[in-house]
Amino acid sequence: METERGQQVPGWMPPDDTVVPVAAGADWDAVRVAQHIGLAALALIDAETGHSPGPVIRDASREPRLYFLVAAGIGPGAFEEPAQLLGVGHHLAVPGAAVLHPPGPYWLVPPDPDHPECFVDVQLLARTLRQVRGASWVEWEPPGGMLHQILVNTAQLHGRACVVCRTVKVDLVPAGHVYAIVGKGRLGYPVTACVYDADRIGR
Repeated sequence: METERGQQVPGWMPPDDTVVPVAAGADWDAVRVAQHIGLAALALIDAETGHSPGPVIRDASREPRLYFLVAAGIGPGAFEEPAQLLGVGHHLAVPGAAVLHPPGPYWLVPPDPDHPECFVDVQLLARTLRQVRGASWVEWEPPGGMLHQILVNTAQLHGRACVVCRTVKVDLVPAGHVYAIVGKGRLGYPVTACVYDADRIGR
């Protein structure tokens, strides 16, 4: 199917500037997560897939949420709480291709016009959601490096796991500091890295 602009879109997508309830479980299932979890996961998936994460809908009309569209027929045990799988028997408000901004549900990542039937990778999404649970964004200042944002879990924040690869099974060496925003100030934590990543950081 083509939009009014000649763009290729999936057959299940509503007309350009509309938002229509669409039944899940036929063309796709949806994974619903709270916005703060979904945005953290999306940032990692986007980087890992070369900026082709698959279609994601954002709905901030009530409690802000993200909906990752995955292939239909995924088993109920594929995702852990607090993620919720919406399959057969559920409906999702799906935006048309032109709905890219609020208010209401809109495409945070629209379907790829070159591959309109591609969805978010299920295994990657499940793994990433586990990874970001309980994690937070901080600013990392590696030795001799520039500040940049990374996502860390509690073990990384307190130097018990590699700040890069999250491993805890090897010797860890100092790897600079991370800074978390606390109130109106910043709180610094010394972090560590495995020898392999520490060597790469120092180059």
